[in-house]
Amino acid sequence: MPEPVPRAGRGVDLDGTTLTVIADRVGGRAETRGVSNGKDTAMTSQPTPVDPPQLHQSPAFAQGMIAPAGPTLYVGGQNGTDGAGALLDGLAAQTEQALRNVLAVLAEAGTGPEHVAKLTIYLDPSVDPDEAYAATGAVWGEHRTAVTVLGVAPARPGALVEIEAIATIP
Repeated sequence: MPEPVPRAGRGVDLDGTTLTVIADRVGGRAETRGVSNGKDTAMTSQPTPVDPPQLHQSPAFAQGMIAPAGPTLYVGGQNGTDGAGALLDGLAAQTEQALRNVLAVLAEAGTGPEHVAKLTIYLDPSVDPDEAYAATGAVWGEHRTAVTVLGVAPARPGALVEIEAIATIP
């Protein structure tokens, strides 16, 4: 078996710690591990939250996410529609269903909410975002990720919410 050829790249400084990623090429296959404060650490297959101490800390979302290299799933915008394509009534019902639709796409790709690096949530400008946030917690649970919420006119008449996701595939 050929000897590994180390290749190192210096990463960002997180909380005063320099993260260096080292990739070893062994027989054409890359193996990655992290080195933080001089300690060798295993890289996780799940995105890792980045929450700088000078920014607001939220239990619901992360300020940023580090996603490990590998296959990535981009979930297209999901509305609050059932299996027949009919929109559910009301913001809470549509938000919960849109998230269930996102979860179905994740599951079909062999991943789950714990591997989501980013959600983008588009809300009709006429709705109360607090109602959508409450509905999100009911389906999404405690899976913190980076989130962007925008007020935009819906492309589909009657749609009050549309949700996209970016996830790693373990």
